[in-house]
Parts: sequence; structure tokens; C-alpha cells
Amino acid sequence: MATPLAAGDEIRSGRLFRRIQNFKSRFHAKTRRPKIGAFRPDPADRDGELSVHLEGLVSQERVLAVMAAHPLLHLFGLCALDVAAVRAELGNRSQVIYQPDATDPQLGHAHVVLTNLDDEALQAVLLRHAIVLVEPQHLQ
Repeated sequence: MATPLAAGDEIRSGRLFRRIQNFKSRFHAKTRRPKIGAFRPDPADRDGELSVHLEGLVSQERVLAVMAAHPLLHLFGLCALDVAAVRAELGNRSQVIYQPDATDPQLGHAHVVLTNLDDEALQAVLLRHAIVLVEPQHLQ
């Protein structure tokens, strides 16, 4: 995968990392799978954009280390999504766009968004493709 050159570049391949909050509404302890809520954009996110990080720009180990050191993120889990598989199913209903985040000095250089994720049917696509790497701890 070629490294994106500029904000707004579309990502067509690689792997994405998505944090899974340690809430019962985001992770099912019995099935050990995320729930659809794990792929619902935060109301503060603009235009239904879902934040993820691109593996080609940051390693899984680095994402986990940043999470472990953060007082609010250390109990979160992490999943991966294959860009090509997700794009194949989403079609033109969503895009995967490189959008560096200057407010995040540790992971902002690898920030990517999936657009139009206000639609629960599109969230369900991500749910089907999610590979749990680390389960969230102490679900609330």
C-alpha cells in the first residue's frame, strides 16, 4: 500500500485499527465480538465520520501502547478491518479517506475516516468484517 501523500487521499488497501470502548453497548462478552455500537460515529464527529488508524502508518503495537498509557483508553479493546474487503461491500456508499489529525501528536499522522457511517446498514458491514485483536476489559 502506498503511503497517502495528502489529506483527502482515498485509501484502497491495507488494514485499519478501530478502538472498542469498554461498554456493554459496544462489546458482547459472551460472543467476544463487537456490537454495532462500536462502529457508530460519536455525535461530535462531523458528517457521520468514523475515526480509525491506518496500519501502513502506525503499528498495532504503537496503537496499543498509546492506549495503555492513556487513562481513558487503557481498558478499551482494538479490532482490525481489511480496507479492500470493507470497500468491496460498502461500494460507493462510504469512502475511506486519509485525514491526519494535528490535535493528536501520537497517532494523528495515521488518522483515517470512513464517511457516511450514520447509516446502521453501513455500520453492520464493519461489524461483519471486524477482527478482534484485543478485547476491552471491565465492561461497564
